[in-house]
Amino acid sequence: MEQGKITAEASDTLRKSQINYDICGESPYDLIRIPVKHLAEIWEFVLPIVQKGQTANPAMTARDLQEGLLDQSIQMWLVLPQLAQRTRRDIEAVFFTSIERDKGEWVLSLYGLGGRNPREWVMACHEHMHRYARQEDCKRVRMCGRPAWRRILPGYAVTGTRQGHLVYERAVE
Repeated sequence: MEQGKITAEASDTLRKSQINYDICGESPYDLIRIPVKHLAEIWEFVLPIVQKGQTANPAMTARDLQEGLLDQSIQMWLVLPQLAQRTRRDIEAVFFTSIERDKGEWVLSLYGLGGRNPREWVMACHEHMHRYARQEDCKRVRMCGRPAWRRILPGYAVTGTRQGHLVYERAVE
């Protein structure tokens, strides 16, 4: 199986599950939070993308991610072309979230982002992440990444560095 491709069956299963499923605004991409029950059937397809996205936190292994996904302390999200583009089953991106306590408030942390073409989908998915953070009573959204993310995510403040990457944060409105 090609990296970043999922089978038509897995794609249809995920799209039909309606669990934690959302469309990224006006974007031609779907954002899907993967339920634990579907983790095993898609892990092999996302693992190569996950490994590329681990540069901001190389201390967290794929095994650590799997354990967090299984105990539901970590959530996995896929960015896929919308249903209308059913012939394309490419996974545009994979990333993870967790809700953490920091300075007395809840923070939604995004990490391990691996994928391609972020300029096409990142802003719409970013808005969805802020809605998700608000639903979970988080006060901020945080992520680590290269300096290039400044151009893609306006409104985020750089609040520090971690393992050579910038830490970006934005208040949940």
